Amino acid sequence: PQHYEITRRHVLKFLNHFKKSRPTDPLEIKIIQARHSFFAFLWDGSDLDLLFYHRKLRRLVAIDLKIGDFEAADKGQMELYLNWLKRHEMEPDEAAPIGMILCAGKSAEHVELLEVEKSGIHVATYWTKVLPKRKLMNKLHQVLTQARQQLPLPSEKTNAHE
Repeated sequence: PQHYEITRRHVLKFLNHFKKSRPTDPLEIKIIQARHSFFAFLWDGSDLDLLFYHRKLRRLVAIDLKIGDFEAADKGQMELYLNWLKRHEMEPDEAAPIGMILCAGKSAEHVELLEVEKSGIHVATYWTKVLPKRKLMNKLHQVLTQARQQLPLPSEKTNAHE
């Protein structure tokens, strides 16, 4: 009998199959519902939030979501994830994995002093507050006006075809 090694990539492909289709079988539905705990089991209890494969870059992209501000320990945790991925998941024809830490805030000086880029890590922040509705509507109107100004006028379209 043939033996197959089931890797995390196989599991991701398997789970993505169910995400794309609309399962009706009760077992398939339970598998989808349990995938989060199953995924945590595969990662030996670590808490990496997202893992993607970027086809054009030919590398894994690990994303860690943080509720608070960026801290020095976040760099060490991401380095652990990236080194594990490099050792256990990276294929010979792939580039080294990169990491992204998304957090509520960061000190640019703190990030610079830690030299996170040398480790293949990028730190970005997300919005913690939404613009007031009035400002958001004004910004949307401004963007739409600029987009309309860049479009050719109907008379320009007909002249271009003649």
